[in-house]
Amino acid sequence: MPPAVQHSAAPARGKLRVVAESVAVALVCVGVVVGPVLVGGTGPWARLLLATIMGLAACLWLVSAKRPWRLAAMPLAVTALVGLQLIPLPDRLLVALAPISGGAWKVALASQPGAWGTISVDPGLTAISARWLFLGLLAGGMVANLATHAAYRRWLIGALSVSAIVIWSLVLLFPATGHRDLLGRWSLRGPIEWFRTSLKQPVETHAAGEWVQVEAGGQLYEIVEWGVGEGWGSYVLSNHVACGLYLTVPLLAAAWLSATRSRLPLWLRVAVAAGLLSGLVATNVWVGSRAGSAAALIAVFVFAGIACEGAVLRRVAIGLAGLCVVGMLGLAFMLYGPFSHIEQIFPAAWQPRVERLLHDGRVEIAKATFRIFSASPILGTGLGTFGELSARLIPGREAFYYAHNDYGQLLAEAGLLGGLVACVGTFFGCRRLWRGLAQASSADRMLMAGPLAALAALAIHSLFDWNLHIPANAFLAMMVGGLAIGMMPVLRQPQAAVAQRPGRGSAIVGVVAAAAAMGAVVLCARDTWSELAVRQLRDAIAAAQLVKKNPESAPLVAERLKAAISASERAAAWDPLNAEIPRQVALAHVHLSRSPDDEEAKASRRSAERCATLRAAGRPGPEPLLPKPSR
Repeated sequence: MPPAVQHSAAPARGKLRVVAESVAVALVCVGVVVGPVLVGGTGPWARLLLATIMGLAACLWLVSAKRPWRLAAMPLAVTALVGLQLIPLPDRLLVALAPISGGAWKVALASQPGAWGTISVDPGLTAISARWLFLGLLAGGMVANLATHAAYRRWLIGALSVSAIVIWSLVLLFPATGHRDLLGRWSLRGPIEWFRTSLKQPVETHAAGEWVQVEAGGQLYEIVEWGVGEGWGSYVLSNHVACGLYLTVPLLAAAWLSATRSRLPLWLRVAVAAGLLSGLVATNVWVGSRAGSAAALIAVFVFAGIACEGAVLRRVAIGLAGLCVVGMLGLAFMLYGPFSHIEQIFPAAWQPRVERLLHDGRVEIAKATFRIFSASPILGTGLGTFGELSARLIPGREAFYYAHNDYGQLLAEAGLLGGLVACVGTFFGCRRLWRGLAQASSADRMLMAGPLAALAALAIHSLFDWNLHIPANAFLAMMVGGLAIGMMPVLRQPQAAVAQRPGRGSAIVGVVAAAAAMGAVVLCARDTWSELAVRQLRDAIAAAQLVKKNPESAPLVAERLKAAISASERAAAWDPLNAEIPRQVALAHVHLSRSPDDEEAKASRRSAERCATLRAAGRPGPEPLLPKPSR
């Protein structure tokens, strides 16, 4: 190539790289603001939007230039480890590696002697979780890389600050009213019982509910109905809006302090920042999130311990943060530890309250994660499967889908291998953050206080809740984590840039990761189609349950059921691992049947058997209870 052409091509490539990076960061900024507004990103279309943002942004970042190969290889490696849970294994090996999974598949595949099962008791759910994990890690790595540039860093901090203002404003404008309305417009109430619903996915509800009996075809069946939640701002639950606030408000306070440095009097700058952080704690107390309030208080102390320029104030704040962390860890040990009658060590007036806390259903379900882990400690039972598996662990009518302890759920679903990977990643991330703090100037520390305080709060809150399963909050956490690493001064030094210079294999790894990201987005689109088909089924089933109140609607309801079954069968052809489709199809056929022996009842049994071969956990399909007694 002639020299003149070479010189003209290089600037063109540089411009394309800048454009691609700018679009990638802009996409992420849109997701940071829009995700929480869309009911925490819990709806099917909102989840697809967040997945598309992560996938497109990561692809633009990867294909626009050679990147450090580790940032692309790490998500691929973690996803490959999750893929081990999807490999069919012979019975003896499966029982040795994952006894719970081996026993569950024996029951599920009893009609297929010699059939192999997988470590995951629900491969479809594990595959969905793996896609989200891959996209999240890849997007977080992208932010960590691009946040080393001052302009992109400002964009990201600005977007998180705007998100804080938006979330906070919506909470203040649309508090929970007791009517179960979201944003003053959308009702969370169910069609049969206003305080629970069988229409929505657990992530869109309280994710705690009850097994109820329904009548169809002359028999009784059980389905689960989830609590609908309170509705604070744009979030369904108070704990989740608390997380959205402490993941963003510290960034807003840090941005304020940094932007006004040397421009406004110190007392005014500190007063406004203190007001923002105090308002964060007060709001979390107001919405009623106990763990979220404690996490926000820890965020305040961590923020002050990093941002304060006075050594004495810094030490006091760090000491208070340490006391709070020790207190929360002690509470977790008391709740989840192997104790009995521990309430007796408290004063008599406190004992009834402590006893209720210790026997709360959320505490019991968190303890169940450790029982699962002890029974299948190596590779767990499959990422994303705890909600289905818990149906076998909790006696009685209560149902819980998430463990209210993200660490325990990770151990139950991924075992020691998953826990080890998480610990190694956390160790290297914390080491880099520590090195960055040690080399940071006072101006850098002031800005770094925001994301570090947010991450500290999330780490504590995750002991008591399931925020990392809320799409918008998980997205915010990955962006804040990537921003925290990218902000470290050590990454912006020339020698660090040389150390991170892309190697020869970076282009290959980047192409593979980009292709995998686009594939994940396509599969997420298919997941959305499947979920919409299932929702159509649930709507028709709910209408069938209301026929008794409006008998003349029976023909129309029957047509709705048939149309929903047809749409779901088309979706199932493209989503063969989805066990929820045949389970809901089975229940729809049950509502069309007039007796236990007609064609619709037979079709229901076939769909239930199909579900059993896809999911070894939970309740595979509508299993008839005792026949309804005749009057």
